[in-house]
Amino acid sequence: MADDAVKGVKTADLAPELRAQLLEYLGDRLSTGEVLVMPEQFAKATEEGFVALTGEAVTDQIQQELARFVAAANAEDPTQLLAPGFENWVSLSVLASVRKAGFGITEVQEQGTQLIRDLMRTDRSRALLEQLGLRAQLINMSKCHRFVANRIAGRQDDGQKNASARLAGLAAAAAERLAEAERLALTPDPSVGAEERIEALLEGPVSIPDEAEVEARRTSEKAARVRLCQEQMGDLVANLDNYISLGRITQEDADRLRKAHQVDQAVRSGKIDGEKGSKIRNSILSGQARDRIERHTKEALDYAVAYLQVFEALGRIDPRFDPALRFLVCHGDPINENATESGAPAGLGPVVEALMQDPDVLRLLIDMMDRKEAEVRMIAARLPPYSLIVKRDQGRLQRVAVDEDFITQLREMSVEDLSSLLHSGDRKQRARPAAAMMSLTVLINRLIKPTPIRKELRMLKMNLIIEEFYHATNDVEQARKRAQEFLS
Repeated sequence: MADDAVKGVKTADLAPELRAQLLEYLGDRLSTGEVLVMPEQFAKATEEGFVALTGEAVTDQIQQELARFVAAANAEDPTQLLAPGFENWVSLSVLASVRKAGFGITEVQEQGTQLIRDLMRTDRSRALLEQLGLRAQLINMSKCHRFVANRIAGRQDDGQKNASARLAGLAAAAAERLAEAERLALTPDPSVGAEERIEALLEGPVSIPDEAEVEARRTSEKAARVRLCQEQMGDLVANLDNYISLGRITQEDADRLRKAHQVDQAVRSGKIDGEKGSKIRNSILSGQARDRIERHTKEALDYAVAYLQVFEALGRIDPRFDPALRFLVCHGDPINENATESGAPAGLGPVVEALMQDPDVLRLLIDMMDRKEAEVRMIAARLPPYSLIVKRDQGRLQRVAVDEDFITQLREMSVEDLSSLLHSGDRKQRARPAAAMMSLTVLINRLIKPTPIRKELRMLKMNLIIEEFYHATNDVEQARKRAQEFLS
């Protein structure tokens, strides 16, 4: 980075311990593969680290100090942050290229280094290096190659795992601080907004989607499926070595499929015309070989596409309902239970007590029960893509297989990372996200179907309405009268 970019840099205003923690935080973000190269990217990441580490807001003065600090760090030792940031840019650029080409781990191991060298020689790379004031000799191309190979193989090295764990720990600590601050905040006057809350609670459930909504949903999800099928074919080809190890396809058929995919890529890019491409493809995949390969790959492709589609759909649930989703998965086992001869499942008692102590989550669950969240309406109607993974009469799960981490993944995990898991050579790794999606979908549905948890929620809703009658006025007699009229 040019010397004049950091003239007058002063970092003494930040405590030495905090400076060290910020450098470690930035290093962890880089270790997970984040691209940080431009000054504004580093400044933003440093501000986020300051908030995560201290719990304090970033004032204008602190913002300036943090920008000077990270600029000075990059000027003094570009190998610490700046070079790894550029390496991530190189790695992700090459990763996108090999995925588009349908490369598997073998092709990456054989050709990856040359691809990285070719990228480093481009005008774009040289211009960026010059802009950053970074020498090409500082870039570790072996590290870039290892990063690409690990992503294609669906692996993480220990450094990435440890960095992700530390960042997750910081995020959890920040969430705890926020929750504690909310608990310590002054309790608002319950009379404020009481009438609006009563009106909302007295509203009936939102209707199920009508024919026009159903048709629109099916059309949009059909288009999404076509898009994902095209994208996932490349990922499937890139992960054929995993399917060979699973015994799902032979080495010979995998080689045929790779060649056919390369022909498809050439046709799409215009290198060869469609007629010639069709002839070449037919010569590679002919007769029984075509039928056999399509049979073997269809199941894997359908599996990945279905759960990627469900993941995208679940991600459309309004994030303000996340506390309710976390509550559902934390209490999944008792919520999943059906009524017994003696009544409600015994495990629901603690669930009800927890809801009575957390009215905010209770209100969110009531809104979900009443289908007031748009995507929950689609789940309740079993519209695509949920119809792909949940049976029409599926009222409960044999085993709840979802935890709070999945709600975080729903908001933060990329489609590429989920795709790597769904094409993994480890059967358990492939099944885990699928089981989580099915579990969450069924648990949400249990709020809407006639189940013990829905019965309890309806009772809690009635109690909440009566409480609001008393919050809405200082006239106890008037509140009592409203409650009696409501119950009659």
